Amino acid sequence: MDTDVHTLADRLVQLLEDRGYSRSSVAAHRRCLRRFEEYCAQVGASTVDRRLVADYLRDRRLDEVVLPGSARLCRTAVLRMVDLAERGSFPGAYHLERIELPDCFVDVHAAYAGLLACEPIKPRTAEAKLIRLKKFLCFLAGDGVRDVRSLTVGGVYRYLSSLAGVAPSTRAGIMFALREQLGYLVDRWGADRALAGLFPVILVDKDAVLPSVYTGEEVARLVAVAGRGRRSPLRDRAVVLLAALLGMRAGDIRSLRLDQIDWRLGRVSFTQRKTGAAVSLPLVDEAKFALLDYLANERPASGAPEVFVLPRAPFTAYGAGNSFHYVIRACFDAAGVETAGKHRGLHSMRHSAAVGMLSAGVPYPVISGVLGHASPETTMRYLRFDVAQLRRLSLEVPA
Repeated sequence: MDTDVHTLADRLVQLLEDRGYSRSSVAAHRRCLRRFEEYCAQVGASTVDRRLVADYLRDRRLDEVVLPGSARLCRTAVLRMVDLAERGSFPGAYHLERIELPDCFVDVHAAYAGLLACEPIKPRTAEAKLIRLKKFLCFLAGDGVRDVRSLTVGGVYRYLSSLAGVAPSTRAGIMFALREQLGYLVDRWGADRALAGLFPVILVDKDAVLPSVYTGEEVARLVAVAGRGRRSPLRDRAVVLLAALLGMRAGDIRSLRLDQIDWRLGRVSFTQRKTGAAVSLPLVDEAKFALLDYLANERPASGAPEVFVLPRAPFTAYGAGNSFHYVIRACFDAAGVETAGKHRGLHSMRHSAAVGMLSAGVPYPVISGVLGHASPETTMRYLRFDVAQLRRLSLEVPA
């Protein structure tokens, strides 16, 4: 494959057009590639390789973990170019796990992966720890740290400050992982020993924030407007119904495969991504017909095994970071449901489904089975919303 920068840029644009990318997407790629060509001219480079691309991403601060949409597209464009140069093709999407670390931290990350491989933990837990370490190392590179031995306590706290807006429980989880990783950097890579003493106690109260729950009437209003005026109305309706009626998490909806649906028996069977628990749920008619409508009339032709695929080229499955937040947010906007003090993500439909079952008198073990909770204590958290049951337990107040 020719690695000439101009030839590759033209070839990439042609491939995007051949794969059915929209005119606006092709034009945006072309603009990003033109900027990369200008950079190559400035540094005197005429051919493309990974080191050149890594230098470009770092110089333009496109190697940071969190980027706005336009910057992500520019990063994707040059990553597609280097993949085209090396492999003759490129994937449909580039997620964090596909983005290479700066060279100075590759060995640090790889050694940590080897360490986790020897520990008796679930593969998904190891994957989550590796992703969190990668985010931390990417932040350090953007903060000017090129060697972990120069990492300071102040640098760690700058990283934590960058997590503004993260939920308290999520922030605590990041800190637990970071505490372990700082110890690893001290013991294995000679980082400042003061880092190992950070966060001796991490306080987290899972019950400090109440789950966001909506009434049955409010959920019905959300379902009624799902997909209205949207580009993919049938997909939106199916996604909302799976969350509202079956209590499925966004990640399980995103990764749901066609072979996990038994149309004859009317059941959906899958292994939860979060807990690893196997779940088999009844596919109620309303959700079943919504799925059939999407598959027959809106889903583009695709070889992907997943039910839901991107509505535009390359028609692949949704990325790991997609939570369908934009889908349910549009429903809240259209239905006019009051959300003050509450989250309005797809997970709120799961909470609402749990509380609805509880209010209908469904036993806790059944609710735990439907939701796939690893522990009954998780289901017990919803008791706080069952006011009728709580009143039965309340003590009489003497006059």
